[in-house]
Amino acid sequence: MFSNKNKKKFNYDWLKDLFLDCSEEFFWIFIIAIVILVLFVTLLIIFTDILVGIISFAVIFILCIFVLYMISIII
Repeated sequence: MFSNKNKKKFNYDWLKDLFLDCSEEFFWIFIIAIVILVLFVTLLIIFTDILVGIISFAVIFILCIFVLYMISIII
């Protein structure tokens, strides 16, 4: 009644060929490159976040000094 002949299975041959046909050195170089890429992106996000925090703190500090200066002129 129910036939499996019409079902299409996803073909993973290209993925198997990618890692089975390559040498072990290429596999480890590929893994190390992925790890380095992930670490680089993570560090980039962290340092960008820190830099934005420092810049925003500096801007707020300068604005506070400006407001205090304007208050001292008015008084």
